[in-house]
This record gives sequence, structure tokens and C-alpha cells, in this order.
Amino acid sequence: QAKKIHFYIPFRLSFIYSFQQNLWKTGKDTAYCCLVPDMLNDADTLDEDSIVIISPIEFAETIDMTDVFEKLKKTGAVIWLTGNRASQYTNYADRTVLSNSTDPAGWILAFECFLLTLSEQYREYYID
Repeated sequence: QAKKIHFYIPFRLSFIYSFQQNLWKTGKDTAYCCLVPDMLNDADTLDEDSIVIISPIEFAETIDMTDVFEKLKKTGAVIWLTGNRASQYTNYADRTVLSNSTDPAGWILAFECFLLTLSEQYREYYID
């Protein structure tokens, strides 16, 4: 029911574009950010009527995303965290989906299936 559904995923997935198209068809505001500076700028556009599906990549050499999560919390946006179940960002999450319990390739496949299913169910319920 959120008016804004944004994706903060640090890699490109075609299924997100398909989902965005379905969201757009019903008048939802949607965005897809891969870079932390873009996420920080986009977070300024969100409010309590927003959902952010976010999947941080957490390796020692990656950028710390604490600023992104703190900014999202201040806006009141609902945070759906995906990925590593031992994430350093778990305390910021309102909902955790697809906690990583498999190898990275298996997780990406599961995440793509999750997005495709969510998109198709949304399309079937709200568009068809």
C-alpha cells in the first residue's frame, strides 16, 4: 500500500525493472539506486509512506552504509533488508527477507525468484 517503493541494490537485476514497470502502472513512485551517493540523495525523497528494499554487500572493502540506513530511519521509510542474516544493519530493518543461508550464486537466484514472484503477484492483483 506504500506510495513509494524504492530499491537500494548495489548490482543491476532485470527483474527489478520489470517490478518497477508494474509499480509505475499503478501510479507508484519507484527508484533503483546502486551507488551509496545516489541512495543518500534518494532517501531525501522518502517518507513514512515508503518502502525501501535494500541489500547491502558487506565485505571489508565495501563502503559503510550506516549513513544510508540512519537517513532512512529518520524519514520513517519501512526498510526491507535482504542478504546476510548476520548483517551489521539488522537493527535498522523493519522486515528481513531472504536471509542468506546459501552461497552467493544461490542467494542471487533466490532473490531474483523472490522479486519475479512479488512482481507477478502485484501485477495479477493490481493490474490484470
